[in-house]
Amino acid sequence: MPSPDISSSDMQFEPSETALGVAKEVIGKTESEAISLIEGVSSEKLSARVVRRDDENYAVTMDYRLDRINLEIDGGLVTKAYVG
Repeated sequence: MPSPDISSSDMQFEPSETALGVAKEVIGKTESEAISLIEGVSSEKLSARVVRRDDENYAVTMDYRLDRINLEIDGGLVTKAYVG
């Protein structure tokens, strides 16, 4: 069975403007508000993942996903959000 013909120019390696915008928009929101906002973006089916809450870092996979927003939470509010 032949391999599909996929060139590197067909692959997307940069986050979309939507994902980047949502990551910026959730800063300062509560964790639940941020997750609702991220998962409500139906055009890209984004997902949210909490990687740190206060002083507790969570074990996470190192795969880079353009459809996932990672959240860092301090005192119940999002203090850092980034695509990956």
